[in-house]
Amino acid sequence: LGRDTLHLLALGFQVVAIERHPLLVELLKIAHGRAMAQEDFRSLFSRLQIISGDATEYLDRCVLKLKKPDLVFIDPMFSREGKSALSGKEM
Repeated sequence: LGRDTLHLLALGFQVVAIERHPLLVELLKIAHGRAMAQEDFRSLFSRLQIISGDATEYLDRCVLKLKKPDLVFIDPMFSREGKSALSGKEM
């Protein structure tokens, strides 16, 4: 839901957030647009890029372009087997 992204932005990082679920992508983009419309938040959220897709495919493209990220943070919301939510602990 973007909470970890907000923490990373607040720490000063440039963040590329990749989300697979189309509805969540749209909700994140709406929230990003609203934040960018407010002058107080514009500098913070200008360091955020939201991408719809699979993170492994994105990372493969980065490697091919020789543009490796400094850090990759993976937040698996659901396990592959049972589709039950994983730990509710925050970053």
